Amino acid sequence: MAAAAKNRFEVRRTQTYQRGSDVLLLWGIGAVEQSAAAEKQKADGGRVVCLDVGYVRDPPGNNRMFRFSLDGAHPQRWLDDTPDSPHSWQPTMTETPKLGGRVLIVDMGPKSIQQYGIVDWARRTVQSLEARGFSKASMIHRPKPRNPFVPVPGVAHDTSSTMEALLRKSLLVVTHHSNAGVEAVIHGVPVETEDGAAAWMADKPWTYENRRSFINRLSRWQCRPSHAGDAWSLLERFIR
Repeated sequence: MAAAAKNRFEVRRTQTYQRGSDVLLLWGIGAVEQSAAAEKQKADGGRVVCLDVGYVRDPPGNNRMFRFSLDGAHPQRWLDDTPDSPHSWQPTMTETPKLGGRVLIVDMGPKSIQQYGIVDWARRTVQSLEARGFSKASMIHRPKPRNPFVPVPGVAHDTSSTMEALLRKSLLVVTHHSNAGVEAVIHGVPVETEDGAAAWMADKPWTYENRRSFINRLSRWQCRPSHAGDAWSLLERFIR
């Protein structure tokens, strides 16, 4: 992305944040120093382009996919003005033949907890679901794999199953901002999310047409390194 930006901007590389640039390019935004740099840049009236691992993974050796966004970790605020048309590297939508009976609660890792300033999210989410009539026995807690987590008393947790396997057991996915929300849309499992890309679906009917529109638009916000110029072409629609 830095190399492709040279056709559009004067590019300066730095290991520590320096004020004065029009656009700050970051890989990830969850780490403390990255998040702080992004906030300083926006406070100064600049723009922040955030890069991270793609919503859909390329097979090994296929020029790994990455995602990008503007002024935030995910691009949901820009999707209304993003073309709603198929893209060459969008995921294939599927339909879960029969939804399971569980509510899948997808938790956050330590960096996200710190970034969003949210503590004890899973336990409070369980309490909210119970108030809506769901039993703890109907819930599965999915902590971030390979990270320490606090179990929720009375709720089974699963850190080893694939997300696809968990979705087949689920009638609903609840998350704060996880990419599991995007996977839920792909597989046809209703999702409730407070933030993240899938939040674009929050006020829309859960229909195939709306799911397809979401995937069409979101696919524009990921690409392979060899197509970084396409990423800048889309970003320039929104960078003023």
